[in-house]
Amino acid sequence: MNKILLASSNLYKWKEFSRLLYPNVVVLPPEELRRHFPPESFTSYLENARLKAMALSDVYSGLVVSDDSGLEVNSLKGEPEVRSSRYAGEKANSEENIAKLLRNLQSAKSLDRTARFVCSLVLVKQKKILFETTAFCYGIIATEPKGHGGFGYDSIFIPQGYSLTMAELTEQQKDMISHRGKACQQLKAFLEEKKW
Repeated sequence: MNKILLASSNLYKWKEFSRLLYPNVVVLPPEELRRHFPPESFTSYLENARLKAMALSDVYSGLVVSDDSGLEVNSLKGEPEVRSSRYAGEKANSEENIAKLLRNLQSAKSLDRTARFVCSLVLVKQKKILFETTAFCYGIIATEPKGHGGFGYDSIFIPQGYSLTMAELTEQQKDMISHRGKACQQLKAFLEEKKW
């Protein structure tokens, strides 16, 4: 079975990638390689994903996958975007980020609650980009958090065509429609085509 190293220190992402790419590949946790992760210094998801994948490719000769993802809310002019995990501060947790987002939505002049999740994903081997894509999941922001599944902003994001938040869906339901799920479906198709 092929193995891919995940360029992320986020345990939730590791679990999700492991599930999304199975059985084609085994996603390896970075563990001792975390010290090699550079700060996300770019303003685009794709550039940040490339940065992390390339950094880990310096010290690991196999396949490396990295993503950068975020939430974009239309009435907040796209915020929190690439700063989604740090929206309420560098050490903010999901609850603090969600609280800030809901406060900002209350004070926004627009009643528009439409939003989208974005995921840019990059596959690298020996400093060479083999595959990259950007995928989206559209929906609206709920008025309050609901559900205990998922992570990040899942508890306030209602996907298009659903009445439940992402955090209320099963893992299988979420994987079919999520931004990261769609990006990983494209990656799996690429890996299968190349017979890796």
